[in-house]
Amino acid sequence: MENIVTKIIEIDRAANEKLARSKQQQQQILKDARADARQQQEELEKKADNRIAQVELYHEGEYRRISQELSEKFDASVTALNRSFEEKHEQIETEIFNRIVGE
Repeated sequence: MENIVTKIIEIDRAANEKLARSKQQQQQILKDARADARQQQEELEKKADNRIAQVELYHEGEYRRISQELSEKFDASVTALNRSFEEKHEQIETEIFNRIVGE
């Protein structure tokens, strides 16, 4: 009978040890999974930051290009207006003077 009780105690102790190892493995798996999730999140955030930086650079370049085009068009318009004024201002002044004086 003692032999049976000893066997039961040994089986119970072995089962408790297996259960403890199983809990330790479960905790390690959870710890590893959390670490992997953190690493993946960090990688995704880095990729997102990199993509955002690329998009910002593209739009900054587009802004500069369009701004340069508009500046050149504005300068060309001002030059054309100045040229037109220089060519016609004496004629316009004469017409205005004649209308005022009545000629």
